[in-house]
Amino acid sequence: MTLSLVIPAFNEGGHIGATITHVCAYLDAQPYDWELIVVIDGGPREAADEARAAAGTRHNVRVLINDVNRGKGYSVRRGFLEARGDRDRKSTRLNSSH
Repeated sequence: MTLSLVIPAFNEGGHIGATITHVCAYLDAQPYDWELIVVIDGGPREAADEARAAAGTRHNVRVLINDVNRGKGYSVRRGFLEARGDRDRKSTRLNSSH
């Protein structure tokens, strides 16, 4: 089994890096294969840069970028269309209040 987790992110600069790090740490401890797809939904480029830095060279973490804000639904759908796993889940940002 491979789990695909999609995290849509809008205006998450200053937070998305820590979220990716925490999610990866949790998933690394699980007994199954996984991939994390983070979709940056427009906004300042700093969030995209932060997400890419947190993803580093991990082969199972991908950062997709919408050039303009298209909304959570679009971003989640885009992430799932890019998913390679046979199980998938969506998550709002773990530390989010929205």
